[in-house]
Amino acid sequence: MAWDKPDSSIRRSLIILTDGHVDISKNAEKKVSSRQAIFDKSIMQLNNAGVAVQAVALSNNADEVLLKRLALETGGSFEVAITADDLQNFFSNV
Repeated sequence: MAWDKPDSSIRRSLIILTDGHVDISKNAEKKVSSRQAIFDKSIMQLNNAGVAVQAVALSNNADEVLLKRLALETGGSFEVAITADDLQNFFSNV
């Protein structure tokens, strides 16, 4: 099963557990361009494939703008999970 096209027979979700920062390089410009690529390309690709992002920030210092936008624009959800109980509640709700 490929994820590049929607499949109406199933509900697709991508669960992201993250500190919520685009941190691929020490170069600030690369970080900014990578973050922007998520907004410009990844959200559209996920929507085109019918994938909802369920984003979990594992820190209060997460990039909430990034994670909320990924989640909300794909029909998913966003949560902050600091404790094991928080994480368990998230998975129960998803």
